Amino acid sequence: MDLVGTQYILGVRPTLKGLEIDPCITADWKAYSVTREFRGTLYKISVSNPDGVVKGVKEVKVNGNVIEGTVIAPVSAEGDVVVEVVMGER
Repeated sequence: MDLVGTQYILGVRPTLKGLEIDPCITADWKAYSVTREFRGTLYKISVSNPDGVVKGVKEVKVNGNVIEGTVIAPVSAEGDVVVEVVMGER
């Protein structure tokens, strides 16, 4: 159940290219956060859902920088990586 909960509902899945962010939640959830270790780095992920959507990612920021798409390339950084996700339509 942990696998289903974190990888498919909260939408934080490891892939060969990096950490994919693809939440599928109830529209009532306005925000949540999750911490995930991936390839030796700790990712602190916060997801906001201002439009009350069930699926879809409008924007992903990694350490304050907007990235293209929803896959975070592996980061070799000292300290934690801060990820901010806004759900909605692009």
